[in-house]
Amino acid sequence: MWIRKNPQKAKDVFLATKFGLSIDGGPITISSSPEYIKTACQKSLDRLGVDVINLYYCHRVDGQTPIEETVRAMVELKK
Repeated sequence: MWIRKNPQKAKDVFLATKFGLSIDGGPITISSSPEYIKTACQKSLDRLGVDVINLYYCHRVDGQTPIEETVRAMVELKK
């Protein structure tokens, strides 16, 4: 990944990534549960080699998790 190879440039980049589609070794699943959001965020941080994501957005909602729970998890991550 470019950002991992150029960590000195991270401060000059507005980094956006998304959650909602899980492809962890099986069929693609859609999730917007708080647990998935937090796990996916940590995986993104690790994969990108950064400490901060400027924009973290929901690519798909699962239709089962109340949107309030999804948003609450996103707010918690911001803290």
